[in-house]
Amino acid sequence: MTPTRILLTGASGAVGSAVLERLDHRSVIAMTHRRSLPGPGLRGNIIRPRFGMSRDEYRALAAQIDVVIHCAAGVTHSPRTNYLHKVNVDGVAEVLRFVADADARLVYTTTAFTARTGANAPFDAYADTKAAGDALVRESGAPASVAHISTVIGDPRAGRTTRLQALEYLLGFGMSGQLPFLPLRTRYPGRLRFPRYGGRGVDRVGTQQQ
Repeated sequence: MTPTRILLTGASGAVGSAVLERLDHRSVIAMTHRRSLPGPGLRGNIIRPRFGMSRDEYRALAAQIDVVIHCAAGVTHSPRTNYLHKVNVDGVAEVLRFVADADARLVYTTTAFTARTGANAPFDAYADTKAAGDALVRESGAPASVAHISTVIGDPRAGRTTRLQALEYLLGFGMSGQLPFLPLRTRYPGRLRFPRYGGRGVDRVGTQQQ
């Protein structure tokens, strides 16, 4: 049986790196924006047409991919709406174009915060743009599986993470005395997720034979 050939976006991020650990490196091409990774990989920018590649490079990539696991995302909780929209909405549109051009299947990772969008919702700029990206996936008609992942923290054993997440910043502010209390609503439904466990589910979906 021919192994599933996978394009993994956001391969250097918290979720993407956990997914990459669990995938067979012989069947995955890891796409990153700025960082280089060991193994087969390429640099690409999801907000640019053809990911910033030439037409020939793009066609060659599309010809060899069966599944796209899309983990690249803008994950900032500051009100940088323009940046978030480019990555989480325009970037999803570019990924969907590639999925169509490659005749591939999509595994799309998003956030559980999309369940609480709207006025005065926590992290509203981030959640709103992720919800808009989710809608593009739903309306595209592409064969897609969607993973709604909650707040991500480090490795469950070593605590290692590719970048600090919201929880680490909150803990740091608290320990330094800059944040005497957590500004959350009463009975705030916060949930934490180790990237390894999120990666475990995503990689299984991505490698299933259709």
